Amino acid sequence: MTGPVRAVSPGSPVAAALASHGGVWVDMPVLLPAALVLELSGEALRPRLFFASGVDGAELCLRPDLTVPAARAVAAEPVSGPTVWLQAGKVFRAHNPDEASPDEFIQIGLERFADPDPVAADTDVVAAALEACVAGGLASPVITFSDAALLALVLDDASLSAPWGEVLRREAYRPQVLRRRLAEAGAPDPAALSDLERQLAPLSQAEARDTVAALIDGTGLNTGATRSTDQIADRLAEKARRALAPALPQVLIGSLNSLLAASGPLVDTLDGIVATARDLDVDLSGWRTIWAARIDALNARAPHALAGARFDLGRARNFGYYDGMNFDIEGAGVARPAASGGRYDSLVEKLGGKPTPAVGCVVRPERLGGIAGGGW
Repeated sequence: MTGPVRAVSPGSPVAAALASHGGVWVDMPVLLPAALVLELSGEALRPRLFFASGVDGAELCLRPDLTVPAARAVAAEPVSGPTVWLQAGKVFRAHNPDEASPDEFIQIGLERFADPDPVAADTDVVAAALEACVAGGLASPVITFSDAALLALVLDDASLSAPWGEVLRREAYRPQVLRRRLAEAGAPDPAALSDLERQLAPLSQAEARDTVAALIDGTGLNTGATRSTDQIADRLAEKARRALAPALPQVLIGSLNSLLAASGPLVDTLDGIVATARDLDVDLSGWRTIWAARIDALNARAPHALAGARFDLGRARNFGYYDGMNFDIEGAGVARPAASGGRYDSLVEKLGGKPTPAVGCVVRPERLGGIAGGGW
């Protein structure tokens, strides 16, 4: 582990700022099923997880954030109405080789579940995160917004041949993965397939799974505890179908890549996205109206909140469960976001619960000026 980790008191300035928005303090599990975390966030997160084994051999990991355990709790025991939870505790993510960051650190978070008015809930969470950053000493905070729902809206209306429609829609919430899939869609490479992948391509899902299971049983191959035989078969079969599929038109791919590259001042970028979508015969006027409501609500609640605000559709995220408005808050002299958050309306249902609207944020106190700078 690198760097000091300090406990956060619920009476700290950051925690107090979040708590002023209501809610109760909760304590969530530190250990999570590793397969679940990887399913939600993608294999790219694997090198950053810290793994452990349960007494039954199950592969677990230390929680990489506070949101997933909170959503699991709501999935297991549904909330009866609008609910606000506050959390403060350690999370664990191995730092990237090119960044100076601790492997374990404190997050302080606020999660809102089952709010009837999503725009009001979004406004409250963004305002809470900004107030917490200011209370912790972050200088010149600037918010960068994005929207994980946008590309799904565009892809739903765009004309996409099989299997690309299904593949791209599934990755619409993960811009960095979507870029790779668009590159594949423009130039499929059947020569890169193995004999097994070619064998699986024309099979039904059940047939492909049976084929891979028989191969694994026959060879005694160890697939690892975080991947089931069915998951391996599904991945291999889909990879083969992508490689053997006709390429998508370059004009279509170019328009989608233009959307992914949309970045700049908040209002100008939102308007530019609407114009770019028209090239795909996609009408985003309803989407733009919702963003106008968010902007108006934030301006009314915190007049200076949107000073210098930006929108970056292709901004990379650590976690793939965001499915709507999301944001980062950065400040002067801080190379990484001090606070992040967004909507994850589908997460509770993915975890086995009933559909539950949800939005939340987390703040990293060590990025608000350091241990000597207060904010703890």
